[in-house]
Amino acid sequence: MLIINGKIIPIAHTICAFSAFFAALVTGYSLHFHKIVTNAHYTYPDEWFPSVSATIGDRYPERSIFQILIALTAFPRFLLLLGHYYLNQSKVCFLVGVLRTVSCGGWVYITSTDDHDIHDIFMITYIVLTLPWDIMITRYSSPLTSKNKGLTATIFFGTLFPMIYWYIQHSVQQRAGAYSIYAYFEWSLILLDIAFDAFAYADFKKIDIVLAFNEKPGNTSFFQIRDSSPINYGEEKSSELQKSGEKKVEKEKPVARSATGSYFRFDSFFYLLTNIFNGFLFWSNVTSLLCSIWHFPLWYMGISGYEAAILGYLGPIFLYLPFVSEAFTQYGVLLGGIIAIGAYIVQMPELRLISVAVGTSITVATFVQNLRYITNAETSFSFALTWLLGLVASVILKMGFYTNNPTWVILDERNGGYNKTALVLTVLFGMLSPYVNSINFEGKRNAQAKSASLIGKLFLAVGFGSLLFGIHQLLTDSSTTIYWAWEGYNESHGPLPWPWGALTCTVMLFASLSSVKFMGKPLVPCLLLLISTAVLSARSITQWPKYIFGGLLYAIAMLWLVPSYFSALGQVQNIWVYVLSFSVYIIFV
Repeated sequence: MLIINGKIIPIAHTICAFSAFFAALVTGYSLHFHKIVTNAHYTYPDEWFPSVSATIGDRYPERSIFQILIALTAFPRFLLLLGHYYLNQSKVCFLVGVLRTVSCGGWVYITSTDDHDIHDIFMITYIVLTLPWDIMITRYSSPLTSKNKGLTATIFFGTLFPMIYWYIQHSVQQRAGAYSIYAYFEWSLILLDIAFDAFAYADFKKIDIVLAFNEKPGNTSFFQIRDSSPINYGEEKSSELQKSGEKKVEKEKPVARSATGSYFRFDSFFYLLTNIFNGFLFWSNVTSLLCSIWHFPLWYMGISGYEAAILGYLGPIFLYLPFVSEAFTQYGVLLGGIIAIGAYIVQMPELRLISVAVGTSITVATFVQNLRYITNAETSFSFALTWLLGLVASVILKMGFYTNNPTWVILDERNGGYNKTALVLTVLFGMLSPYVNSINFEGKRNAQAKSASLIGKLFLAVGFGSLLFGIHQLLTDSSTTIYWAWEGYNESHGPLPWPWGALTCTVMLFASLSSVKFMGKPLVPCLLLLISTAVLSARSITQWPKYIFGGLLYAIAMLWLVPSYFSALGQVQNIWVYVLSFSVYIIFV
């Protein structure tokens, strides 16, 4: 029998990974310094430090040295993945880790010299997958290492912003020396990524790798726990600890609930008014971000790189981070609204876009944080109703301002914006929200999501993401469905935005108020959705028939489906379901 302590895995992984990059850098500096610092625009002395891609992939022998050493990293890398899976029993975490490892192999063995586009695709995939990987591993780690991992992950993703800035300075502005500064940040990401996995040392000390003949029946585990102390400090294992204090918690529940639920009920005036504004703020910020992004491909006459700001819609992923969930519960509406709406005072378009993306990210995360803990059916419908009425309010306001939302950052006092008024209302309702919406979090005290199959969750996520896109595409402006039906140029054929946009708003208001009848009964809305989609898609149906039986029926069907989705999502509570929903939304957008 051979027993090896698990700490050897992160040690071997760190040594192999660091040696691969360090050896390539030293070899490249020694043999091909001037060649590896040369880029598409400048060479030495304007550029003085090589990028990761130029170092590991452009020249022999550093390319071969790197690939040999990085191949040696594969064995401890997969042992690291298996060890984490053994400790936390998370299949999602393991799958993300495997995909991340494969994408790493993509940008390592397919260099920018071989195929620049494929190299970049694998690199971007790797960075995107690093976010859920870091978050899940941090949550499942022991308290001793979770703080270090969380800090490392935060610095890692914080480094992306200056790195992207300097890359744009190099590729778009063609600024001398920008690529060398960009390279500093790129190498920092490599070191931070290696350091993050190195912190697994403390957790892996608790397991042993056992190599032995299977002499004892049932003793087939490759890994074994060294001691009986609990390994998983995540949510999945914490339920076992809660059972021992169940009686104590039960005694405290009535006090806590009476403190939160006695002031504002789900049908109170303040609850309805506050959440109607919050729904209006959600749709205003979501649409404002796309308006801000639209400027950049037009200005640069092509892909500028700033389109990546659309990832701001993935704000729910930050709910995985410690303390962020509670912070957004208390201050999400206030922070998201102030940052997104207040961005109009920022003069530089680039910084304004980043501000809107951050504010929208917080707004979306706050919306998800409220939705995923609502388990009461009446509260769920009330929240859905106010969200829909907020949508209708934004559509009516856009109709009154010539299809512009006066809270968008692309508007100001000179061209019809009411940003200051919106900021005042945001501060007012942002301060009320934590108290008014406390009833939404009564289900959080139970914190037990109902069991649902993985396939069911996937369908729910894809469906909700599609619903968001469908509403955004055709129902965030009263004239959109009208333009789908209108024919002609010199003469009007069919409805016109004025005055028939008011009919669209009226129908949306009716659908919102009557949606309670179809909560948990999606059959009729689905049939109407199929009929209306067929009418909208039919080229032979035009003008008024297309608007009435296509556009208006589509609005009714989509809004009638919202309460059913909210009710189902409130029973799931898994953050990744919401992240996947907004990922689907981004793909469609």
